[in-house]
Amino acid sequence: MVALRAKVDPHRSVIEVPEGDFRIYREDDRFMVGRVPDGSLLGYFKLDLSESGRVIVRAHVTGQLGLGSLDEARELLQAVGRLAVEHHLVAA
Repeated sequence: MVALRAKVDPHRSVIEVPEGDFRIYREDDRFMVGRVPDGSLLGYFKLDLSESGRVIVRAHVTGQLGLGSLDEARELLQAVGRLAVEHHLVAA
């Protein structure tokens, strides 16, 4: 289980989880997630809307950053994406 607790800093677009601090920034039609302070890229996510109007986070891992398996990195990226949506750091 990843990101059991989180702290969100909306002014810096940073989400702090036990696995590290991650900055979210927009690049074209996707949101990039990089580790703070070195900027190593965990991956990116895109947002879609379901027919019922729910926001769906679609994560694409590009690096594990020593976080364990690729599945764990994807789970963390999904969690960071959901937190970003919930705290209005990103919008569809």
